[in-house]
Amino acid sequence: MNVEIEERKNGLTLLTIEDEIGLRKSIADYFEDSGFTVIEATDGNEGLAAFRTHKPDIVFADLCMPNVHGLEIIPVMHRESPLTPVIVVSGAGMLQDAVESMKRGAWDYVSKPIRELAALEQLAYKMLARSEDLKREAERNCDLQQKLMRDQDLDSLTGLPNRKMFREQGGKMLMHESAGCLGLIDLDNFKAIKESFDHESGDQLLIEVADRLRAMSSGSNLLTRLGGDEFACLKILDAPPCPENLEQLVDNIKSAFAAPFNLKGEELLITASIGIACSPIDGETIDDLLKNADTALSRAKQQGQNSYRIYNAEISARSTGWITLQTRLRRALEKNEFVLHYQPQVDVVSGEIAGAEALIRWQPDGGKLVPPGEFIPALEESGLILDVGEWALRTACVQQRQWFLAGYPPITMSVNVSAVQFHTAQFVEKMAVILAETGMDPSFLCLELTESIVMRDVADTIDTLGKLRVLGVSLSLDDFGTGYSSLCYLRKMPISELKIDRSFIASLSHDQNSSMIVSTIISMAHCLNMRVVAEGVETMSQLEYLRTNSCQTVQGFLFSKPVPACEFPSSGFAHT
Repeated sequence: MNVEIEERKNGLTLLTIEDEIGLRKSIADYFEDSGFTVIEATDGNEGLAAFRTHKPDIVFADLCMPNVHGLEIIPVMHRESPLTPVIVVSGAGMLQDAVESMKRGAWDYVSKPIRELAALEQLAYKMLARSEDLKREAERNCDLQQKLMRDQDLDSLTGLPNRKMFREQGGKMLMHESAGCLGLIDLDNFKAIKESFDHESGDQLLIEVADRLRAMSSGSNLLTRLGGDEFACLKILDAPPCPENLEQLVDNIKSAFAAPFNLKGEELLITASIGIACSPIDGETIDDLLKNADTALSRAKQQGQNSYRIYNAEISARSTGWITLQTRLRRALEKNEFVLHYQPQVDVVSGEIAGAEALIRWQPDGGKLVPPGEFIPALEESGLILDVGEWALRTACVQQRQWFLAGYPPITMSVNVSAVQFHTAQFVEKMAVILAETGMDPSFLCLELTESIVMRDVADTIDTLGKLRVLGVSLSLDDFGTGYSSLCYLRKMPISELKIDRSFIASLSHDQNSSMIVSTIISMAHCLNMRVVAEGVETMSQLEYLRTNSCQTVQGFLFSKPVPACEFPSSGFAHT
């Protein structure tokens, strides 16, 4: 126990706010025997009044009480006496509330039931000692509030000005100078880096990025960490912005990322996307520049990694249109405007239908169909792809089951899965729920994944693929040949099917390289005991080439375009 606390032990006051009389009395009796003066309160109102009257040294507070919830009084006590420890004593089922209470000013929490009051006493002494340390620190700095205000102006991780200070100082700089440009910086793949290493490594990377940005900036620059992995640099100019000014700012920022970063002994090349806005052209206030630089940054990220964009009116118009599209898509989900069309997959030898690929379409207000290329990117960026993708999986499973019950020959239903869906922690669990609720035989479901999906976070991907195979579903690698799959990894993945990209099929008749690629993919797939599906088959010559090279399954306009479920053929195609 802290010596100073031991000396003050008999003069300490404890306030316990607890409506459960048995626990309240047990706490009071125990701490009175330990030398505390104990004040008891039965609900939040009474507890707050006692807090203000008796000014206790420490408080035990329940959360679920009559009249006023504990979460309402904790911020009040913290505001009125920030150095008085408030320890939450909550029910075992109220852990989330207890965590929320700490955000509002509580110092610690203990879950009920309380089995050892001695442990509660030790926690009280620990919090009291911490309070004494803070009080001494406040005395050394003369004014605790001034210290807290200073801390509020800086980012606690990097020491850079935070958003609040950046807006204040940046606003003053723009008021007194004729021109400036603001670069908004967002690290590429930061989430994947944290997942590959750990949270601590992610923090260390942000600290090093901040240090490098400091090193590249001059006295006319103002830096900030806005939050997460987003930084901003405001550069004051002597003259109106010109291409040379902006390119110099971009080059300076990129120079901070030129050398590799060392994370746990591993060297990584990190890149960043940058959005630029200029004053007074793009706005005279710091808020206008931040807003417009963010618009430019969004466009830069759509171009790909390690790129930058400079704000202009065209970008703004496109951004506005993008936001409008996302709003329409959100309503489309609510209004059931998404539909699935199905394209037959045909056995090359028999001509029978071996499967169907479910393809999503959008039909606003029951009108003209919108192809997926025009709205899928917006679904993915907004996060709506999670709900729409789950709807598509469920709808396709229901449809396969309906065809089977209607007497159709059993066929495999193939459904595309987005990267956003696949890499969510709950994907396998949701897939299991969908199979159970729809009653579909999992052996007739094939999930189609692109190469870019399976090659991201390979170890986690292999684990997820293995869990999906345990469910009984099969897995297909879509658009094969256009990505960067490693054969070493491909052998380790439980993939059962390769789909040859339509671009190779389209050029079979006039491009010898495409012919060689197709025949090589088919041979390799057979060596790995994988099925092969060729998509985009539109001519008999393409079909003959694939048949000659032992491709098992094809799909394309030669047989059928994607059609609504009611138009899906119930029998095979004789002209194969």
